[in-house]
Amino acid sequence: MKQKATVKVSAITKAGEPVLKFESAATGNDPINIAVVLVAADVESAAACATALAKALNANPVFSSAWGATASGDTLELEALVPDEQDASVDLTVDDAGETGLTLGSINVSATVGVAPEKVKIGLGKRIGIPYRLKYKEQVVVKMTGGAADGGTVVADLDDLYKNVLPSNKTINGTNVVDLYIIV
Repeated sequence: MKQKATVKVSAITKAGEPVLKFESAATGNDPINIAVVLVAADVESAAACATALAKALNANPVFSSAWGATASGDTLELEALVPDEQDASVDLTVDDAGETGLTLGSINVSATVGVAPEKVKIGLGKRIGIPYRLKYKEQVVVKMTGGAADGGTVVADLDDLYKNVLPSNKTINGTNVVDLYIIV
């Protein structure tokens, strides 16, 4: 899963150029300063300010190389671009509010633990979905349980993606290894 965090815009009073400070393991654990230009329309409400802050965060190349920001009302929602374990060091604060009166609440890091990509395992029950439209079932090579060729027979459907599946002859329970090769 992707890492997520939220932070609320608590106050904003005047247009100006505040500086945000963001840090996370994904951006190198070195705090990055992000200058923001807030015009009169951006300070009419906390929601307008959150939208402007999200735009400024996304415009920063260091931030946007690892994270994305959106606004939901007066709350900034941050989401990592790639799945990884949840990073407790994620933080977004106001480094210098200037004359704007900008105040952010404490960051809330998602309680859902992220999962590093190499730890993701897919396969429940007796079917594995194949994420490609297949013209021929021979486009998929399956080996199961130590190389045995009894993994199941691929069902191919060129028109409906959801019909491309591998119904397995064995239960996929984490102990039966499945090697699935898709030739496209």
